[in-house]
Amino acid sequence: MIKKIFTSYKNSLFEVDNKNLTTGSKASLFIFILIVFIIISSGIQMQKGYVTYPTTSFDYACTSKIDKNREINKFQSRDISKDIYNSNFDYRYWSLEDFKYDHHHKSESQVLLSFGKDARCQKMGTLYLDVANDAFYKDKLIEYKALKNNITKINSQIQTAEAQYASMLLEDIAQQDHNLSILSSSSSKVKEKIRLLNDQLQHLEQRLDEIDNVGTLDSFQSFKNYLDKNSDEIDTAYKEAIKYYKFQYTLNVFLFLLPIWFIFYFVYRLFKRKKYHILAHMSLHVANVSAVFIVFYLLSLIYDVIPKVFLSKLIALLSQYNLSVLLNLVAILFFMSLFGFFIYRIQKNRSREFHEDSSQRDAALKKERILKGVCSYCGKVPRAEDKFCGGCAQALSKECPQCHNTTQVDDQYCRSCAHKF
Repeated sequence: MIKKIFTSYKNSLFEVDNKNLTTGSKASLFIFILIVFIIISSGIQMQKGYVTYPTTSFDYACTSKIDKNREINKFQSRDISKDIYNSNFDYRYWSLEDFKYDHHHKSESQVLLSFGKDARCQKMGTLYLDVANDAFYKDKLIEYKALKNNITKINSQIQTAEAQYASMLLEDIAQQDHNLSILSSSSSKVKEKIRLLNDQLQHLEQRLDEIDNVGTLDSFQSFKNYLDKNSDEIDTAYKEAIKYYKFQYTLNVFLFLLPIWFIFYFVYRLFKRKKYHILAHMSLHVANVSAVFIVFYLLSLIYDVIPKVFLSKLIALLSQYNLSVLLNLVAILFFMSLFGFFIYRIQKNRSREFHEDSSQRDAALKKERILKGVCSYCGKVPRAEDKFCGGCAQALSKECPQCHNTTQVDDQYCRSCAHKF
């Protein structure tokens, strides 16, 4: 059936009732096919609305906490002596910023919703709020904000003092009289001020690091223990949900596309029998547009069902035993088979077309010779009394099995009794 569809489609791509389409008709047909593509694509996108997306159950707040906890555990378990080139690591510990949220614009129910509807993520969200609402955490957060503001101010003062110090150095180098200077202090005093500011900045930053780590909070320990215990389970469930979503979404797409294909292929056959050639032609195009989408999503489903890591593991295994040359041989055999099949089909079609043309030419030549009254096989002119051709020995007449009279060998009906041979 598929073969017939593609054969019919190929033969009727730019023909209707064995007549070539005009340029205007081809342009109209192209626009129609484009519109069909857009309509079917929109319908496919609508199928997403009927499937629950994984983030509904496992939202970003839940999955991001799992990822951060995994990276922090990696950082804390690594051998620092072997990691001197990776000292600037983003995930050193859980900080106060990780549990801060805007109480004025986001309620606790909205925070819980940002973790997803899965019970395990909801539990994580509840423990997260316990940390955020912890009295000790709030006190630390107030001090943390004050320290951040002070650090910002001191950095600004240091920048101003350093710019002033640079100007004073230029005056010292130029040996300018200090009484004539527009600056209100000496370079030594400014240098001392910069040193004091840097000492103060260092003290504030040390204090900031001390309070920024929430590891001392009991509520955080409950949150961390829950993450360590359930992260792998939640992560596995999330990945399974993604796989199930893709499968369910593809299934919905098939349930949308297959009826379109069956309906319009049936309509195509119906219009073809009734000789509504233009409608049949357009119906066939609709069926084939849906078939293109079906093939695409079928291949996508196969790709998702077969583990994506299988090929990489196979390559690694073959490379381990120095057998990667097998992959090259398999690739060569695959493409040899693929292109060999295409060449075979092309040659077979060419051969069939040649024999069809040859048969048509022979039939036309035979008909022309019969009309001229000569031998239909070799073209030699027979005599009236000849029963066989003198040129090719073919019989020139045959006996009717009904009336037993003779008639010409190529007659379809008997000339005496109208019997059909």
